[in-house]
Amino acid sequence: MFGVKNIFTLEGPRGLETILAYPSRGLIVVSRGPCADPSCRLDGPVDPRTPTFVHGGASLDGVASSPLASLSSVNVKERSMKRASRIGGIFACVVAMATTSLVGCGHTDEEMAGKQREIDKLAAELKAAKNEMAQDQSRYNEAQNQIERQRDQLKQAGLGLEKSKEDAERLTQALGEYKKRADQLAATEAKFKELKKKLDALTSVGLKVVVRNNRMVIQLPGDILFDSGKDDLRAQGKEALAQVANVIRADKDLASRNFQVAGHTDNAKYTTGPFHDNWGLSLARARQVLLFLVAPNTTSKDKKAEGGGLDSKKWAASGYGETDPFVGTMEAQTKDEQQKNRRVEIVVQPNVEEMLNLNSIK
Repeated sequence: MFGVKNIFTLEGPRGLETILAYPSRGLIVVSRGPCADPSCRLDGPVDPRTPTFVHGGASLDGVASSPLASLSSVNVKERSMKRASRIGGIFACVVAMATTSLVGCGHTDEEMAGKQREIDKLAAELKAAKNEMAQDQSRYNEAQNQIERQRDQLKQAGLGLEKSKEDAERLTQALGEYKKRADQLAATEAKFKELKKKLDALTSVGLKVVVRNNRMVIQLPGDILFDSGKDDLRAQGKEALAQVANVIRADKDLASRNFQVAGHTDNAKYTTGPFHDNWGLSLARARQVLLFLVAPNTTSKDKKAEGGGLDSKKWAASGYGETDPFVGTMEAQTKDEQQKNRRVEIVVQPNVEEMLNLNSIK
């Protein structure tokens, strides 16, 4: 029950003595004579400082005691001190020998082999742990690199998103401005259509309203306004101009606009007369039309209009001669084309915000 024991037989003062040492329990048992009984044991712990010596059921000092006496029950008397000292020396030697025996020979080959297997197992586990640690480190490094790449991508994406956001904002603003402009142009187009509709009433007196060079133009045939080579307005011409003035004056929008009176001739050369050339003739005729339109709106005794009563600050005159033919070319014109090219045009000047393609107006 006490584990491995070491047995020693010594020659003592009383003859042979058997010493049983239980190093793992810190026990020493001494008996007189050889101990044939393998059950020699001690029931309680022994204090190595004052060992108990048991032999044949009696203590060495002659005091009756139990075969298994504890150290605390032994009373070592003065007469046995010498022997106790000798036995103490033997005890020290036994303890040393037992301890040496345990240190040097305490493990069997099987135990050593088991320990070696444990060591090999631990070494293998350590190696595997190191390999796994190396793999984890590699995965960690790769994860860190991936995080950096993702950060760069997010940064670039952030810049791209910011740029896209700015582009989207500019596009939204441009679309808003375009819509606003489109609405303005639609309103202008509607206004010009209404204007043309009003001016179309002039066709009853031989006038024509057209869109030319992206301008709305009231064409007055020269043969109605003037005699050939002259700049004096005919009575029929004055009647036509009075009706034009009435339409413009009656419409607030028209009355607030700027107009240009443009004189044109055919390609027949003007060689004699006070105007020197077709430019002079066309400009003189445009001037006469302008003067009538801005003259006070009065009537003669025979109830004929003597002026249009329009705002002179809104009107101007110009002469193009034969340089801007309505039909044909400057070099070649038929008789019918020459008649159409001899004309005076009243051009409605659009405001800047109204610059659009008037050719869409039919």
